[in-house]
Amino acid sequence: IMRHFEYYEWIKKSQKEYSGLITLLKELTKDRTPAIDHASIARVYDYFLGGIYNTGADRSAAAAMLKKHPDMKNVMISNRAFLRRSVRYLVENGIKQFIDVGSGLPTQGNTHEIAQAICPEARVVYVDCDKQAVDASRSLVKNEPNVRVILGNLEKPQSILRAKGMDIINFRKPVGLLLVAVFHFVPDDNIARRDRKST
Repeated sequence: IMRHFEYYEWIKKSQKEYSGLITLLKELTKDRTPAIDHASIARVYDYFLGGIYNTGADRSAAAAMLKKHPDMKNVMISNRAFLRRSVRYLVENGIKQFIDVGSGLPTQGNTHEIAQAICPEARVVYVDCDKQAVDASRSLVKNEPNVRVILGNLEKPQSILRAKGMDIINFRKPVGLLLVAVFHFVPDDNIARRDRKST
């Protein structure tokens, strides 16, 4: 618990600088055509974790981030370590189903690998709004019977719940909902717009 607290306290103290890095990452990964010629947030993350599913554009984006913040790779690794500990803890306490929103690419010790190492029948649904990441993820887990990957946006939870592939989740039983390092990618304008509608 203390490790989690210290990590998020560090993030909190570095909020201004961290926000600038998120802005930089968004700029570096904004959509261009064709997809392979621009960086993807999911693939940049994969690169920082030592994965192989990334391109030259992703590595260039990662280099730009490291120039601004030399500790960024350690932040990414710590974030993934937090996800692993969380999943392991949940499985050990009886949770056998997971919805991982903003999952990126399911590589380098991701949710289904950790969960199924303890509980082989554990079920995982990965959700991401990046179509390229979703397509690549489906290819990577195509031989995993208890894993699904769906295209969805965390700002539209009902569409996620209605998506094809969510049928492997039994909502009459406990479900682990993972929203790890994803909310800072939700534009403030979108949040303000929803707030206005609700008032």
